[in-house]
Amino acid sequence: RGPRGEKLVYKFDEYTLRAPLPSKGNKIAMAGANFYDHSIDAYKMLRRDTTTLEELKAQVEAGEYRTWGFWKQSGFVRDPDSDTPYPEKTQRMDYEVELAAVIGKYAKDAKEENGMDYIYGYTILNDLSIRDMGFGSGPDGFFFAKNFDGSAPMGPCIVTKDEIPDPYKLAMKQWVNDELRQDGNMSSIIRGYEWWLEWLSRDVPFYPGDMICGGTCSGTAMDQTPRIDGKTDPKLFLKPGDTLKAWIEGVGMLRTKIVQKE
Repeated sequence: RGPRGEKLVYKFDEYTLRAPLPSKGNKIAMAGANFYDHSIDAYKMLRRDTTTLEELKAQVEAGEYRTWGFWKQSGFVRDPDSDTPYPEKTQRMDYEVELAAVIGKYAKDAKEENGMDYIYGYTILNDLSIRDMGFGSGPDGFFFAKNFDGSAPMGPCIVTKDEIPDPYKLAMKQWVNDELRQDGNMSSIIRGYEWWLEWLSRDVPFYPGDMICGGTCSGTAMDQTPRIDGKTDPKLFLKPGDTLKAWIEGVGMLRTKIVQKE
């Protein structure tokens, strides 16, 4: 107990965890196609791309690999152990376990070599995605594919960076109904958080509580389902009633249930 007799230690069943998002005004930057294994497998399924790991690394080193990303709206963040309603717009809802770096101080025109100085800690974000809405900027484009009610489960906590000396060595996994789907490692990341902070903060200031998600490893439903004649088999994609467990070494487990929209 504390100095005034207050209770300081609680059992898990004595409280409810909230998503560790300081404010609904905080922004969440998402790195696109930023893991070697995920990029290779996804593009192979989507467009029968045969790029090898060695070829992709050569593209990155030569500066030929496209840099892109998107914003996840903080209003769609959900607490640990919460429900996400299945969107009306899709029959192919997917999952992506991601390590989110939480910014700890104001950053504008940050430099990559000092990027880690701006990071306060890490949490998990499950980047739930609609895969059958396309990747363009129109009404059926990428914005709506990544932003919908409950599309950003987050938690279970923020682990300060002193507890994680090297975020690029962490194992990461995701289960769907207790079936292991994603089983990867942060070592497959293409560009690190420091790189993204420099690139983004040239024009976008970052404030405490803002986040940068580094991407996901292979094992999503999209990575495992070939697109044939413009269509993908819905078998591995999420459905109402499915339960997700997203885990990252040193951070914890984030649980989410997909439910039928009322």
